[in-house]
Amino acid sequence: MKKIRLILFLTALIPVCREYGLTVAPEAGSRGDRPFGSRYAVRELREDCLKAKEAMERLHPALYEFTDRATFQRLFEEQLARINQPLTGPEFFNLVAAVVARIGCGHSRAMVPDSFWNDGPAGCFPLGLTFVRNRAYVIQLFDADIPIPPGSEIIAIQGRPMSDILRAVLPTISSDGLRDPLKWASLAERFYFYAALQFGRPGRFAVAYVPPGQTRARKTELNSVARNVIMAAWRNRNPPASSIDPDLGLQIIEEKSAAVLTIRNLNYYRDQDMMRFKSFIDSSFSKIRGSNIRNLVLDLRGNAGGSPFAATLLLSYLEPNPVPYFAPGCGEGYAAYVKPIPRAEHPFLGRLLTLVDGRCFSSTGHLLALLKFHRIGVLVGGESGGTFECHDASQVVNLPNTGIKISMARKTYAAAVEGMTLKTGVVPDDPVEPGIGELISGKDAVMEYAFALIEKYKMEGKDEKPIATN
Repeated sequence: MKKIRLILFLTALIPVCREYGLTVAPEAGSRGDRPFGSRYAVRELREDCLKAKEAMERLHPALYEFTDRATFQRLFEEQLARINQPLTGPEFFNLVAAVVARIGCGHSRAMVPDSFWNDGPAGCFPLGLTFVRNRAYVIQLFDADIPIPPGSEIIAIQGRPMSDILRAVLPTISSDGLRDPLKWASLAERFYFYAALQFGRPGRFAVAYVPPGQTRARKTELNSVARNVIMAAWRNRNPPASSIDPDLGLQIIEEKSAAVLTIRNLNYYRDQDMMRFKSFIDSSFSKIRGSNIRNLVLDLRGNAGGSPFAATLLLSYLEPNPVPYFAPGCGEGYAAYVKPIPRAEHPFLGRLLTLVDGRCFSSTGHLLALLKFHRIGVLVGGESGGTFECHDASQVVNLPNTGIKISMARKTYAAAVEGMTLKTGVVPDDPVEPGIGELISGKDAVMEYAFALIEKYKMEGKDEKPIATN
């Protein structure tokens, strides 16, 4: 009976507190039904901030690898000092994400609650952007009625200069070694998300832009679009030809004695998924072998990694001699990969050209490091986002008041290489940076460069020796 009277008293107190500007927090550990865009009390935010700090210190295997302990302590103190008034969920997210990103681990990152996209309007920024030398250019329109021509430079959104937006967003994006390639790739791929954190999801966006070949800025307003429209558009941009998986493709070009093997994902963990991947890889190399192909273009661009089981299967077809995949101490489940990986029964014996970019990460970084270290073929394109070492086996920690999730790596995985640095990703042998004009037109400058190399080798007589067979 006393408990009932207490509940009634507290319920009656709520409107009085609101009248005097006081915040009544929900029960500990519960967000209730508050939209993520609502404001949270200082006490709630500080509790969540300290929960994130505790998770980082308890779980990450190399927390101070790129940011020392004293700097981290200062960062937390600065962030706690900023929590001196209620903040919205997105405001607090940016604060926490900036600290987590300082770990220098692409697998450790802050994530919005599942309900984020259900709160309020579904409006997303309607332009696909790419970033060239810190400047934003339009490469895709997500609405046919948009008057901005592709190739335009976006200089402001909602009255905020793009330079200010980048200064706010880039520190919140996690990447291995605090390096830029993965940050820029992630920003381009998910700009709609970062725009939603900065501006909410309004029905219209005010945009200032400079059309291609001009110097005078123009202004317009654009209707926002739904997130599923953007995701579908990205998926449909240059899809590989495959009947079994949209992330896999094989093209045989007999007149060039070349094949293009596209692998945009290694995320094949479940038995049935791995069987599908193995079926595709085995049949692809069988077709390459049957066509007596001398040159293989392996397109790994956009491949953010996945299963070491898939990566080692691919390596078995490419290695000239068995090489180990993981360095010792890789953890349970992968001990067999510390030993040399047996070659496939019928490996590829021709020339390999591997295409890379800043989105190549995690297991793809391991694979690229092995190809680079053992000089297996030539790497063409841009510096990878991942490298020979990464941290994963991540655990998700829920911040109880805001619902923000912190994905925190717990183990270190390193490829079996020596003398490579964590200060850069895997640097290609032949760097190729597409221009904005090529990106807009859809011209694939990296692929064209690879084929030019094949022609060069042919002209130099390096293709005269027939492919040996096992």
